[in-house]
Amino acid sequence: MTDPGKMRYRIQFQKFNGARDAETGDPAVTVDENWVTQFTAYAFIDPIKGREFYAASQAQSAVTHKMLLRYRKGITSDMRIKFGKRTFTLDAPPIDFGERHEELMLMVTEVL
Repeated sequence: MTDPGKMRYRIQFQKFNGARDAETGDPAVTVDENWVTQFTAYAFIDPIKGREFYAASQAQSAVTHKMLLRYRKGITSDMRIKFGKRTFTLDAPPIDFGERHEELMLMVTEVL
């Protein structure tokens, strides 16, 4: 288990609450006002480094960061994460280490 003291970054999980494109299902407009905060949590944010990023890009992934947080139900892939003025999208379902419901790892991409 990760040292809880490292989980010091407060992040917000947000869900889109606006119109969606009829064909793709993607948000039609991605203005911040259309995103509603569902809950907040403390997390450890770890940028992916050199070799990891290279391996991730080989698998057609744009993952830029890993986030670790205490286990929590309700996190879905259609949510986004806000950290200050930064925005991240989830690239995969949350990973529950050892299926013990103690800690989650999120693979995310920063939206620039």
